[in-house]
Amino acid sequence: MRFWKILLLGIAGGAADYAMSLVTSGFGVGLYLDTIFTVTVTLSGGLGAGLAGALTYTALCRYDSWGIYLFGICSAAAAVLTCLFSRMFPAECGSLRIIGPPAEKKEREDLPPTILNIITVLALFSLTMCVLMSVLGGIIAWFIQAVLNAPLVDLPPETFFKLGLVRHNISLIAAEILARFPVNILDRIITVFTAYGTARLLVGLFRRKRKIR
Repeated sequence: MRFWKILLLGIAGGAADYAMSLVTSGFGVGLYLDTIFTVTVTLSGGLGAGLAGALTYTALCRYDSWGIYLFGICSAAAAVLTCLFSRMFPAECGSLRIIGPPAEKKEREDLPPTILNIITVLALFSLTMCVLMSVLGGIIAWFIQAVLNAPLVDLPPETFFKLGLVRHNISLIAAEILARFPVNILDRIITVFTAYGTARLLVGLFRRKRKIR
């Protein structure tokens, strides 16, 4: 029964991320914001839910080139990183589980975390994810162009930064990585803090539902 709950939670998260990507692209926001709910369901249901969300989102996307689907690795990596942070900071992140056992708490984390602790952990989480997504996304983009010889024609938000770097004789792979940092800094801050808030909301709704029963 738990397996199906985790699976359904992951699918719902992936579908929500796909809907968010349509909104951001339709309004020309200039950010991805396509892993908010993958991070949310990972906090709520664990790594299995996060990977199911990443797979669902990637499957729902429609790309002209199959190589673009490799960016699904970034969504999966976001779920893995979220799971790691939940284990490293159980008081701040591990208490958001609504399916399955919560992360094990250490003795020093018996007391509820302060707002400052939560903000600090989420800021560190955002920065780490920014680095991971920039490096991983840059390598994948380089691989698609240099190895698969498939151009990225959808003009992603970091394109203008990349063109400026390439004009200064910076290698393509370095340009792809560095150009993602300005976008990912804001993108990942919004993603992490929104996902945390959504997961907290789900915990409240889940506890309220249990009390009603």
